[in-house]
Amino acid sequence: MYSWFVLILLNCLSGVFSGLNLGLMSLTEGDLTLILEGSTDKSEIRNAKRILPVRKRGNLLLCTLLIGNTLVNVMLSVLTDPIWRFLFGFDAIGDIFSLVLPTCLIVVCGEIIPQSLCSRHALAVGAASLPFVYFFIVVCFPVAWPISLVLDKLLGDEPPAEFSKKRLITLMRLNAANPESQITDDDLKIVSGALGFGSRFVTDVMTPLDDVFALPDNAVLDQPTIVQMLKHGHSRIPVYRGSRDNIVALLFCKDTLGFDHEHKLRLHDVLTAFKAENRVHRIPRNMTVRASLEICKKACIHMLIVVDVVTTMEKAALNAAPVLGIVTFEDMLEEMIQDDIADEKDAYLDKGRTKRNSRVYDMTMLHQNTLPNAMPDTPTNDSI
Repeated sequence: MYSWFVLILLNCLSGVFSGLNLGLMSLTEGDLTLILEGSTDKSEIRNAKRILPVRKRGNLLLCTLLIGNTLVNVMLSVLTDPIWRFLFGFDAIGDIFSLVLPTCLIVVCGEIIPQSLCSRHALAVGAASLPFVYFFIVVCFPVAWPISLVLDKLLGDEPPAEFSKKRLITLMRLNAANPESQITDDDLKIVSGALGFGSRFVTDVMTPLDDVFALPDNAVLDQPTIVQMLKHGHSRIPVYRGSRDNIVALLFCKDTLGFDHEHKLRLHDVLTAFKAENRVHRIPRNMTVRASLEICKKACIHMLIVVDVVTTMEKAALNAAPVLGIVTFEDMLEEMIQDDIADEKDAYLDKGRTKRNSRVYDMTMLHQNTLPNAMPDTPTNDSI
């Protein structure tokens, strides 16, 4: 009877040590801190607070659990030997069963079952087992403490869990598959865009020069020109001199408010009056989206001119380089949130570009109602 009691007790202890070794050691300080600061479940927070102090002494806890587990498994094999001898005899068959059966009990009842349970409910099981853990820390302290000190000296502090951007995105994607995480596809898209947009270049999000609506600096602000501006609907219009890749100024459409098209003002005079040449900010084509966004924020501007030069911020080199396209604050935000920003006037035409469809503003009704002699619609490949 005594041997059977020892068998059951030691098998239970073996399972407890094995399960706690997996459960408690799998909960790092970072995991517990995330629960304390990010969880809304009061029971989880309470359990994490209880586990954190003992988990901070990770090597001492590890040594205690391993010493206890090893000791219990050895005792299980030795002290229960009379049971197997009584059942199967003292011959070769008894020797085989006295070796195989304790091993099976340890593997199934002392390893597989408890570890399966603790891997799924590590926080709750670990918190409930803390009195048992503290008791054995005291019992094993004379042996476990010196070994843990050696491990602390040799290995140092336990490194925190570190995630690269790619790993964080993958972690978010895995959690989004679980309905209980409350992470939607839109959340995943925005987070992925926010983490990844900084490594992309402005050439990946810019509007190519061929698709940019621009005006020559010798244009006249007559009715056809104003109709074109209204039709395209942009608040900022690049102005070029000579060839389209020589952008010299930015016209703000609000600069023309109050001007009568019948006066046929020269665009050059309007640009000079508003010092529009100072509005042009050129950036090299290999600048990242994150860096260009910082420029927009610090300079309080909404449009940058991308030029065909690499790794230089010298004004002379930037001014001499041909223009490749433009990138706007809106383009950067769209890259960040991984979605197009559109209002009720926007329509999209597929022009074969993979990054984003071109945008065409339907201002037909507006200029037809206000300017009866408006020009016919211009081709869509002249607009963005």
